[in-house]
Order: sequence, then C-alpha cells, then structure tokens
Amino acid sequence: MWSDSGDPIGASRTWLYTGANAALAVLSSAGAVSVSVGTTKPGEWWDGGFSPMNSVNTLQVGYYPDAGSVNPTTGSFGWSGSGRGCNRVQGWFAVDHLTLSADTVKALDVRFEQHCDGATPALHGAVHWVR
Repeated sequence: MWSDSGDPIGASRTWLYTGANAALAVLSSAGAVSVSVGTTKPGEWWDGGFSPMNSVNTLQVGYYPDAGSVNPTTGSFGWSGSGRGCNRVQGWFAVDHLTLSADTVKALDVRFEQHCDGATPALHGAVHWVR
C-alpha cells in the first residue's frame, strides 16, 4: 500500500507485507471478500473488504468504478487500519483474479484507490494472495 500526502488512513506512508512480516487472512462470506493483515508491530493492523454490486451474488473479476461505502449498485469497499477509518469511502477497485471454492478464497489479486470522506489524497493498494 502507498498513501498520498494528506491521506488520513495511510498517513503518507508506504507498506509492504509478506508472510515474513505479517499474518494475512482472506475470507469470503455472503459474496464479499475480506482481507485482514496482522503485523509483528504492536498496534499495526489492517482490514479491508470488497463487495459486488447488488445485481450479482458474489464478487467477480472486473473493474468496480465509483465504488464506495454507501452505493450497493456499484460495489462497495473500504480499507482501515491501526484505529484509522473513513466515515464515507469513494474510489474504485479492480479484481484481477479470484478463485473461490465454495466460500473459500484460493487466490486473490485486487487493486484499489480509496478516498476518505471526500478528500482528494488517496490510499492506493494491491493484494496478491494465494492459499
């Protein structure tokens, strides 16, 4: 993840997590996918979620423009961490690869750009995960 100057969630920093410095969990429930990152640093953690638009039952490969926390017709997502979160999310996400077996996520590649509460600075991120 990397954060523009002034982004309240990313705090203008860059992070890279791997199996060597974090515990990652990727789960699927009710058609949505959630990502949790637990790190070795006290008080540092991240949670993200990606949901499809209400016209489909499950998250699918594709681009979700104009996604946010309040519009079920375009898909929704949000990323928060270490006690920082948005009241309202705007932005986009793209699912480049997703392999599900029932409700088990076998592989996920997703990118996102999140703007918090109407602000211009963004948190950018990508998740590459294989079980």
